Amino acid sequence: MSRTSGQPAGQAWHVARTPQASKPLEHVAAPAGRKPKLTARQITIARQMYDDTGADNKRKYAVNEIAEAFHVSRKTIYRHLDRYLDRYLDRYLGSTTSTPPRT
Repeated sequence: MSRTSGQPAGQAWHVARTPQASKPLEHVAAPAGRKPKLTARQITIARQMYDDTGADNKRKYAVNEIAEAFHVSRKTIYRHLDRYLDRYLDRYLGSTTSTPPRT
């Protein structure tokens, strides 16, 4: 078998023999956890939709409708609404529960 690429024996064709390539790569930390399904702006809009009431004091939008509008599950909407409620209660009323805050 002949080497036509001009590479020395045992050296892969894609490995560059440069001073930069021979140094170990610096560790770049990836963000921890999953990427959020909703942005902060979308959460604000979803909360406003949830709080919006009509003339008869009933909610204009059901949670199912809000979830469909943002292409997420109802559980995701409830999770974000629940986090907002926990922060609101902690900020304005002090800690009202004995459970640790959600992260």
